Order: sequence, then C-alpha cells, then structure tokens
Amino acid sequence: MILVEKIKMVKRGDKVNVKYEKGGLLITMEAIAKSDGGIDDTVAVMNEQSKRVVSCIVTGEREVSVGGE
Repeated sequence: MILVEKIKMVKRGDKVNVKYEKGGLLITMEAIAKSDGGIDDTVAVMNEQSKRVVSCIVTGEREVSVGGE
C-alpha cells in the first residue's frame, strides 16, 4: 500500500490571501491561517483587524476562497 500525503499549501500562522467572488464582484484581503491544509481542504483563517475567524477552502499556495460562487 502506498500512502500519499497531501502537500500543505497553507500552514498555521501563514499570511494568506482570502478571495470572495460572486457574480462580477471580487473582494480580496489578507488573513492569518489558524490551521494547515492542502488544495480543497477547509481551513480556519482569522481577520487580523476584527479577530473574526471564518472557514475557507484552500485554492493555492497561501490562497483561500470563502463563500461566493
């Protein structure tokens, strides 16, 4: 049996780019990753100003997407 470990594209403590896209609207911001994750994993990220934590999907290296389409 071969075990394949998913590459971590986001690591806890990383500054990540958060993207929200819906229709023709695109909003981006920076946040801090609260957990590790690979492509398509769900990770928690925290907005540094508001301290609000939201769940996002990992889309690339230090890139995540939240909500939208």
